[in-house]
Amino acid sequence: MKIYVSGSEAESGLITFSETDFGRKKQQGGERFTVTASVEDFTCRFEPLYARCIAELIRDDEITGEFHPPFSGAARYPELDEFLGMAQHQRMEMIDTYFVFDILRLYIGEDLSDADVKWSVSSLDSLSLEDGILSLSGRLVKKTQSHEYPE
Repeated sequence: MKIYVSGSEAESGLITFSETDFGRKKQQGGERFTVTASVEDFTCRFEPLYARCIAELIRDDEITGEFHPPFSGAARYPELDEFLGMAQHQRMEMIDTYFVFDILRLYIGEDLSDADVKWSVSSLDSLSLEDGILSLSGRLVKKTQSHEYPE
């Protein structure tokens, strides 16, 4: 796994994300980030999360008697390999609805407050696959450091 910020390789400890701040700090500026990993690594890490989520969605549909498509035009919930093979816009629609934070947690620390942390993820814009490599891309904003005061 590698992380790039504005095209330059960066250490994973320099980046964090927060569910409470995600999307709030969207700006035109900011830095682009990309996380690359093998599709095999991603699949091994993500499959249990994906399977649990889909099982829960199916259970909910059985209780309510209604199917809620996970993306526009869906007739059923896709298997993981089908999900990975979908058109980018369909995959991102499903990710935005169900999996953003699960996917970020696979490779980026959540709510890190170390002094070394420089950026916070503000968006996850794409998940693409090419030649056995998975790429997650999005935007970062500069992280403001909180100040701790002695009691």
